[in-house]
Amino acid sequence: MNFCLIYKTTRRCDMNHKILLLPFLIIFITSTIYTQTGKISGRVYNEATNEPIPGANVILEGTRLGAAADMRGNYVILNIPPGKYDVVISAVGFVKTTIRNVIVSADKTTFLDVALKEEVIGLPEVVVQAERPLIDISQTSSRATITSDDISALPIANFQEALKVSPSNYSGYIRGGRRYETKYIIEGIDISDKYYEAFSGNYGGNLYTTYHGLSLTFRENVNLADVGVGAIEEINVNSGASSAELSQATGGVVSITLKEGRGKISGKAYFRYASRLPHKGPDLYFGQLPDGSTAADKYFGEKRALEAKGDPASLAKARLYSWTPGKYWYGNKPTIELETSVGGSLFKDLGFFTDIRFYETHGRFPNEFNRQLNITGKLTYNLTPSIKLTGIGFINDQGFYFGWKNRVFNENYKFFLEGVPKYTKGSFAISGKLTHALSSKTFYEIQVSLLTSPTEAGFVDSNGDGKVELNEDKGEFIKFSTPEEIRKYISKTDKTKFFTTTPRNESESEASFPSSGPYPLARPGAYYEYQRLTQVNVKGDVKSQITNNHLVSAGFDLKFYKLTHLRRYTVVGRFDVEDYVVKPYEIGFYVQDKIEYSGIIVNAGLRADAFNAGASEIDNYFAPYTVKTEQIQLGGANEVLTVNRYILRRNTAVKTKWLIGPRLGISHPISDKASMYYSFSRSMQIPPFSALYADAYAEMHGTLPNIWLVDQEPLKSTIYEMGLQYVISNYFGIDVSAYYKTIENYVPLAYGVTPRPGVAITYFIRFNGGYADSRGIELTLNSRALPIANLFKLSGKLTYAYSYIKSLVVSPDALRGQNVTAFSTLGGDSAKYGGKLPFENARYFAGYEMNVVSNLSSSFTGYDRPHRINLSLFFDFPSPFKGIPIDFRLSTFTTAASGFLYPLILADPRSRKLGEGPWNIRTDIKLEAGYSIGRIRISPYLEIKNLFDRENIIGYDRTTDEGQLLWEQKKIPTGPLGLTVFRDGTSAFDIAREIYFGISINF
Repeated sequence: MNFCLIYKTTRRCDMNHKILLLPFLIIFITSTIYTQTGKISGRVYNEATNEPIPGANVILEGTRLGAAADMRGNYVILNIPPGKYDVVISAVGFVKTTIRNVIVSADKTTFLDVALKEEVIGLPEVVVQAERPLIDISQTSSRATITSDDISALPIANFQEALKVSPSNYSGYIRGGRRYETKYIIEGIDISDKYYEAFSGNYGGNLYTTYHGLSLTFRENVNLADVGVGAIEEINVNSGASSAELSQATGGVVSITLKEGRGKISGKAYFRYASRLPHKGPDLYFGQLPDGSTAADKYFGEKRALEAKGDPASLAKARLYSWTPGKYWYGNKPTIELETSVGGSLFKDLGFFTDIRFYETHGRFPNEFNRQLNITGKLTYNLTPSIKLTGIGFINDQGFYFGWKNRVFNENYKFFLEGVPKYTKGSFAISGKLTHALSSKTFYEIQVSLLTSPTEAGFVDSNGDGKVELNEDKGEFIKFSTPEEIRKYISKTDKTKFFTTTPRNESESEASFPSSGPYPLARPGAYYEYQRLTQVNVKGDVKSQITNNHLVSAGFDLKFYKLTHLRRYTVVGRFDVEDYVVKPYEIGFYVQDKIEYSGIIVNAGLRADAFNAGASEIDNYFAPYTVKTEQIQLGGANEVLTVNRYILRRNTAVKTKWLIGPRLGISHPISDKASMYYSFSRSMQIPPFSALYADAYAEMHGTLPNIWLVDQEPLKSTIYEMGLQYVISNYFGIDVSAYYKTIENYVPLAYGVTPRPGVAITYFIRFNGGYADSRGIELTLNSRALPIANLFKLSGKLTYAYSYIKSLVVSPDALRGQNVTAFSTLGGDSAKYGGKLPFENARYFAGYEMNVVSNLSSSFTGYDRPHRINLSLFFDFPSPFKGIPIDFRLSTFTTAASGFLYPLILADPRSRKLGEGPWNIRTDIKLEAGYSIGRIRISPYLEIKNLFDRENIIGYDRTTDEGQLLWEQKKIPTGPLGLTVFRDGTSAFDIAREIYFGISINF
């Protein structure tokens, strides 16, 4: 076993270990954590008399799953992995019947009543083709299901793009929840990014993007892992009130089920290619600015002016203007993707499925590069007729395990991209599950899993010459962990050293433009980061169909985390270090009864969740630190940096947070063509770890950072929902739902504290409070394949969503003493509160409700798009050539959303009026031709993103008043500097037209 995958810290595994990784990952027996299986139930009866047929056998072909009908002809089959099955029904004296392609989905009941014909000599076996139902009468809350067939047909490349078909989702935001409020689960393994640093941008995010060129987009992913789309059997987007089995999630739950190998060995190979990726908006170097010039004009103009001066200092600085057009690749290199999967039964009781995906892109902007390798394996083994072992293992590598470096573009450093840190990421998961059927109606599962996700970022000096050059990617990151490394690379006084202690504050190594923050020419800040999040999950469940009408389940869920965080960097004349390890944990228990009658289906459950931060809180907020002086030898002659480290005193243990939440869902089938559903849930979710620990253990200077309160309350949501499903005709079905959701502790708040008199040091401690409420309606219209004039078949889905989310805005009355947010020792607050702070008072703050607007960048919005429309259409053309087995499919996917909301600086603030950006509309298409030769199908295709090359504005420059005025008055999103990409790494525009060519081969 390659333990370096799990326990590696900063030393690379050797090549032998890397080679061993592939077979290990594919064969390792692993498991699921959450229930991701379905159920089939129904009645077997005599077609002629309608009498039940006791003892009729119902078998899922190619599996050990099945059941016998009882005296009333009723049967139930539990614990079925999602997928398509051929169901065989047989009984003595009756004709054997097979129903093909019956769809089973996770956490759903597929109702299948079967009428058998009495056996007559010469009567052949009956074979029936199942159709995907237009409505799901067992549905008790909103959920969108995306099958492997949908994924294969749509013009999408990964599971994040597949989520767009859900009306509840926009850019990762589900029904008012922020991105980190949505759980992402692969076969039960929770891959959600618990840290999610993009949330913590108030201090750390802005510091590192401003001074060190790190981008928020580098940290915006809310899932730690990925799998190839060829490995996915089904995706379920649970946006309503979830069942008691699902743990904390105040936004939604995205559950992914992987394919399972059954029957003959089969597979698929896939290739996708784009020659280049352009972008919308002005060229980053030669695009015209509002003053008529370009960034390149200003750059070369300054260089010529320095050369004209002729003095040694000016000439030395002129030599730093080393950028030339074409120095960095810029949207002109290809993007490629390869994926292959194979699976089936090795033996009667042993099945496997494995998928390998490789992806590489040079992006749309200068010097970008991202390479990913995904390996997924699933193994199932029926140890006995009643005991099944199931396994999942996957790796998602972005260079951490196999050694390459990825790069991001940063506007601050666009003329000196050597000064932008590179990064590697990875994730590795294994899990093992035992399923034991005590009877045909009762089973239990025991599951254990491990997920580890490391990240490393910084600079590489491959040849060890003390300089970081453009393409130096091989070898270790510079860790700045020894006196020798520090002296070799860092100096304030010796300008030959690559790194300075004052990045972006050194005039001799910066251009003179723009005035809002000149572009560096050399001498970035030193930076190294290592972070690893490891989680161990232990879970047990028991389910029993105690009667035909009651499926009772109960279980426990234990999660243990270990977060290791190390960051070393120079900034504002200092060398700072963040180094800590925390071990939070979660526990959960649930009980649930799924009650199914012909006229009503009820999911009733109760769940208890708890979280402990595994860290300590500040003892005395008015004396929060001790001072430790440290002297660091830098690279200049006799250069010593004196650093006063303000070390926070944290010795007060935090308490465990509990929530007991009821979960209730009701479906009322009015007929076989209509059903109403109602749901309610109460759930909680912990804040992202970045909002608990970021800067909490930092050793900082002067004014302390914005420190997050570790002992924060979790987010708590209450969801109410009702909906109606109706079959309009044999081809169309509709689902309409309305919801109301409240979220407690949604709003970030802060207290300002001045620790002691006579010292101008004020720090801010941030915590959550307040509330938000989200309301909306959603509509989904589904269509089966509809024949059009014998030319083609048309199917598709149309969704519409209207929503708004309002949150508490703390009133300016705080300035008049109504909302007290400032405390000081001099003012007597230390004595008054005994060294503590009255965080509980925040619940009584005066304020008003206002639509939520993103506080980071408009590229991170999603909950503020009131109107959203999705339309997917599939045109299936039969072979136009007689006798030639070739067919065609055209798939289109169109999204339309009203514009983002933004604050108006010219309007009267008392009006609380918000502006609204332009609508975003985009159409993607995929044209595929399929040619079949026996079991082999070859399908070349053309895929076009943003078919009409529409300019969709998704953000604007809000870093200066001038930028906001240009947007508000002239609708120019790029600001005075013509920023296509903003300094936090987000963009003003959605993608330009992109053209991909590909081929898939099924065998």
